Amino acid sequence: MVLLLALILLDPRDRLATDWLPIMIVYPVLATLVLGAVLMTRRWREVRRELAQAQRDVAVEQSQRAVAEERTRIARELHDVVAHNMSVIHMQATSASYRLTNLDPEARAEFAQIAAGTRSTLREMRQLLAVLRDENADAELTPVPDLGRLTELVESAGRAGVPVEVREAASVRAIVLPERVAVAAYRIIQESLSNVIRHAPGARTLIDLDVVDSDLVLSVVNDAAQRPAQPVEAPGQAGHGLSGMRERARLAGGSLEAGGRDEGGYRVVARLPIGGDE
Repeated sequence: MVLLLALILLDPRDRLATDWLPIMIVYPVLATLVLGAVLMTRRWREVRRELAQAQRDVAVEQSQRAVAEERTRIARELHDVVAHNMSVIHMQATSASYRLTNLDPEARAEFAQIAAGTRSTLREMRQLLAVLRDENADAELTPVPDLGRLTELVESAGRAGVPVEVREAASVRAIVLPERVAVAAYRIIQESLSNVIRHAPGARTLIDLDVVDSDLVLSVVNDAAQRPAQPVEAPGQAGHGLSGMRERARLAGGSLEAGGRDEGGYRVVARLPIGGDE
């Protein structure tokens, strides 16, 4: 409008202001319409972006709510099934010496070990349930076993009739393993020994721990079974132990290989990086 007024005042042809009247009316109207259209288009785009962001926020909130509900359901099922049955086993093992007569000292010690094992399992179960029910639970509630408890696993396997030998290199004892590596290593060894107990009872087992190229390399190798295995799971029902071990190794940034041996038995080898990005 300022430029239009300047053009009228400086018109070399000295035309009257009335001659410029149509332009002075049409131009502001058209300019206003164009400006209004631009502003409305911009606002419409902003509204669409805000709506899309709101839809994404709602989707994320619904997903988080579904995850929280599923975690609560899993915790409830674990408590109702596993914790209840473990409590029954603990009570039976604890009261065996009072209910059964003429128990020899070895049998009493065996029942005491069963009771101690169930108590330890119940403690870890309660910690796990607390984490499942509240993802913001304190860190100390999270079960974080490490290789310092390897002796307990070996003793437990020995009581189950599986002789276990551990070869731990001095390089492993000389370093402090990251928590993610220590937990993964412990759980892989634990599951491997459980598989030996279930599928190869009495088989001699060797656990080897070493540090190779800044990686923790562990292997669990067992010989052929000394007696027929008594299956725990229903026939034809696939377990999740091997896939769980591979998943633990992957989450720790490593890898895991497992398979049968030509001379009989089974071999599990995991390679877990000690340094680098988690």
